Amino acid sequence: MEYSGWAWLPDDLLEPILNNLASIVDSIRFGAVCTPWHSLAVKSFQRLPVNQRPHLQPPPLPWLMVLSKPNSKDSRSFYSITHQKLSKFHLPVPPDTRYCGSSHGWLITTDETNAVSLLHPFSRQVIRLPPLTRLKIPQRTVYGFEYHLHKGVLSANPTTNPDDFVLMVIYGHDKGLAFIKSGDQNWAYIDSMVMKDDVLDSPYFLDLSLFGFEDVIYQERELQFYALSYDSQVLAIKTSGIGNMVKVVPPYNFGFVPAFKLYLVESPEGRDLWQIEKVSFYDKSSGFKVFVMVDRETKPEWVEVNSLGDVALFLGDNDSIAVTASRFSGCRPSCIYVASTDDTLEMNMEDERESFRYRYKLCEFNVETGSYAEKWVLDNLDPSLGLIPSPVWIECLPIFN
Repeated sequence: MEYSGWAWLPDDLLEPILNNLASIVDSIRFGAVCTPWHSLAVKSFQRLPVNQRPHLQPPPLPWLMVLSKPNSKDSRSFYSITHQKLSKFHLPVPPDTRYCGSSHGWLITTDETNAVSLLHPFSRQVIRLPPLTRLKIPQRTVYGFEYHLHKGVLSANPTTNPDDFVLMVIYGHDKGLAFIKSGDQNWAYIDSMVMKDDVLDSPYFLDLSLFGFEDVIYQERELQFYALSYDSQVLAIKTSGIGNMVKVVPPYNFGFVPAFKLYLVESPEGRDLWQIEKVSFYDKSSGFKVFVMVDRETKPEWVEVNSLGDVALFLGDNDSIAVTASRFSGCRPSCIYVASTDDTLEMNMEDERESFRYRYKLCEFNVETGSYAEKWVLDNLDPSLGLIPSPVWIECLPIFN
């Protein structure tokens, strides 16, 4: 591999610079320059005593990964909600690759063969996983390949736990669940027939494939995944064996499609489990309803609330992220941030011809007031690109942590 001239600078010159970086963002930029600088950052961090490592500031707010240019799918850039601008850092994208979300600072990717990989966008480290054999090979359409890997969530950061992580995904047209452990050669598929427990005092079978799963998270304190189905049921899934899958919450509105989109979020301190319902209106604006799970250990149910307190949520194809808003600039308490692609029909006043305008939209919804604000992150996307890749929130974690 050929390196730029920066790669040959001696370590004794670079280490004092590295040791004086107080910001995690600056540390990420340092390690992303080239492979030798990344290796130096890793070694320098690992040499620090544990009690000295927190000298780095807390991680910044999540970054939003979008196209680097309005007319190209060849690379991605990252939008900082704190600084309200796109970074100059570009991530090259191989042809026919889809980013299916992010977790622990890693991107989950798939391609036209259904091969699944984990990619760290800053160190460029790649972990290749076996293909999902139950998925049909994606079909090419006029917009590109049609993929059916919807979302992925990690149990741990592969950087620090390379031999002890689990990836859980939502896959297929029916939105089933599958997981794979580090080192395994095959995926484990959750059976679609699940026996409800005695929460309702009358156990019965339910074919979950009729509803599918909308979201999945990993609960670190309880060492298990939680998956949210389309009818607001939550399953607790221990990946030590399929037999350990348990029914947690009965549907509060069984048989009724509740919302345009559902999200499952854990509070920053891990005490609460929230269900977020996205509802859309005729004017194409959106709103959200928030439900908290109460009596989780006895008779759990969803109860609607009208505040998130000092918490801001970042929702999307990523692992849902909750932060304490007062610790950061750029976000507001009790607000939900969601990014999406937007197409608006506009008329050219010169020739009176109508055309669609494509762009990335960032929405801020205040749960307490119900107010709704939006801004454009990247405007005038080229419609000839076909299907515009969805934006993805990604945690800005140290590449050596």
